[in-house]
Amino acid sequence: MSDVRLSPDLKPHPSLEGWVMGWAVIEQPNPWSLVSVYSTQKEALDEAASLGGAYEALYGSHHVGTNDFIAATPEDC
Repeated sequence: MSDVRLSPDLKPHPSLEGWVMGWAVIEQPNPWSLVSVYSTQKEALDEAASLGGAYEALYGSHHVGTNDFIAATPEDC
């Protein structure tokens, strides 16, 4: 089971069952690590900034219960 923190109001992915859309906080560089997924960009940017330089906020799809994340632009979804 994944220990990724999730906002309770994430929207389901329109075509992938078990996936949600949101703003992820990712630790870089390789291997990257998924920390959390938020419903707003501001929440993700605030957490990334509080964690330091190795973290960034990216929009995309997250497979709930895993560490899987696929980055996208908000316009793609």
